Amino acid sequence: MRIHTGTTKSSLNSLFDGIIDVCVIPFKPQHPDLISIKLFEENFLLIGCPSSFTETTQALALDQFDKSSFLHIPWETPFMEWFKNEIGFTFFPSIEVDDTTIYMKLLLEQKMMGFLPEIVARPYIETNKLRSIKFISSTPIPKRSVYLVYNKKICNSRSFQALSSLIL
Repeated sequence: MRIHTGTTKSSLNSLFDGIIDVCVIPFKPQHPDLISIKLFEENFLLIGCPSSFTETTQALALDQFDKSSFLHIPWETPFMEWFKNEIGFTFFPSIEVDDTTIYMKLLLEQKMMGFLPEIVARPYIETNKLRSIKFISSTPIPKRSVYLVYNKKICNSRSFQALSSLIL
């Protein structure tokens, strides 16, 4: 059983090409040969190292961002649509990456701030390695739904049954 968790486009292409059996993506595809199961829904949080924010900082608005310490990762739709509408193209983060490991390393070691899914941020917040700050925006930050997607033809295979008993 091969599972892929890359971008939605590459994951779906690999699924249709038979390179992978299952993908986990933040988008529910509409295709007659695919089955999508919602695994969970998550919030995005504005986070940073505790030293990035003063003790009295309870919330930040866009005009309070320090562009030199803002780190961005394109988290796909619906977050990216919200980010473009809320933050706009005039705000250029100092660094943009497309890899979560690099993103986390920069956030933690370079005292940067950025948006992170709560499921990823929570363990770092609980150990005081990161701090969550409310972001003041005109529209709420959208939640992201995450789906397990697979081709209907594999649903009776033993390997898929074993995987689904672990995940679902």
